[in-house]
Amino acid sequence: MTDTMAAAVRDGITDVRLATYLQEVDGDLERALELYDWNGRMAAECFVAIGHLEVLMRNAIDHALRTLAHEDTRRVPWYLQRGVKLESSVRNEIENVRDRLVGLNRSDSRDNLIANLSFGTWTQLLGAKHDELWNRGLRTAFPNAMNRKQVHELAEAIRRTRNKVAHHNYLRTMDVPHAMDQVFQLAELISPEYARWMKSRSSWQETFSACPRIEVDTVVVAANVAWDVYEHCGIYVCRVGRYFRDVERLAFYESQSIRRQFPRIIHRFDEVEWSTAEAERRKGSADVLDQKLGRAMQKALSDEGTDLAQGWGSDVYQVFLLTPSRPRQHGDDGHRVRSTDIPHLRTGQGSAFTQGQRYVSLHRLLGASSTDDVVVSRTDMDGA
Repeated sequence: MTDTMAAAVRDGITDVRLATYLQEVDGDLERALELYDWNGRMAAECFVAIGHLEVLMRNAIDHALRTLAHEDTRRVPWYLQRGVKLESSVRNEIENVRDRLVGLNRSDSRDNLIANLSFGTWTQLLGAKHDELWNRGLRTAFPNAMNRKQVHELAEAIRRTRNKVAHHNYLRTMDVPHAMDQVFQLAELISPEYARWMKSRSSWQETFSACPRIEVDTVVVAANVAWDVYEHCGIYVCRVGRYFRDVERLAFYESQSIRRQFPRIIHRFDEVEWSTAEAERRKGSADVLDQKLGRAMQKALSDEGTDLAQGWGSDVYQVFLLTPSRPRQHGDDGHRVRSTDIPHLRTGQGSAFTQGQRYVSLHRLLGASSTDDVVVSRTDMDGA
């Protein structure tokens, strides 16, 4: 790419829109544009799969409600029958779509209406307020589902993914593999064969794997009590399902500084039953990592560990098994130690280095005099 072309593309996208991508690559415009292009291609792959699912889901729901409402004999669409109990927001959306179609001089036929109802409307039909409708026959749209809640949770998660993709969010901050798995899972609850066809036509994995390499290898987490727990137990504990990029190390931010130790992530366990019985079970496992986790859990669940954590508020956690805390650099297990903590000099509301998690490079952490020297990219998310 020539400098002239790069400048023209930058002007076309604008610096505001490119800011996230430039931060990711330390201001390198050409690499930022590569990342921006990848993000667009990844979004397109997500949209294709979600689009295929949306057509399948709306047709399956329409067929189930058509049958429930005895349309073949009554000759009145289900969405016009008062016997089909729809929540008011759904009825309002149906009327809005009909009015919009008429305003555009288009027919408000059932086919046009079904095609123009939003993904959110179909998701609402699967909510708790339509439990009676589910039991009366809507469930037949999802013959392989366990219950309505399972279907609604998947549909709602996919709706959120769809919105992120539609608003051109930076997709490296999203767990794309998990999101795509949810799309295919919901399709399988309706038609396993259709889901297999979707998978066979999708190239999302190839596109995801082609993401330009970003030199960030460490996640800095807002520590609160987590640093004390780590020093005592050698683990980091947070809520189940919290998304993290694939990084090598974890760092702790607390008390206006990044702690000087950067432990290597040995293993991540996503759903760990948090009990002394589970700790004992893992300690007795033949798996070495399970044994290490069991011993760490035993410490965490002791009176001292519970006090350091200020109480454990859940029965299940995501747990990072880390290299043990140490006062100075030694050994070759990937653990890195500086001589001092890294101060965060900014103050005022919203000035914290992170309130969730933030991705940086180990190279910058080792050489930084303050957190201003560390910043490469930012992704703040809620976390335990």
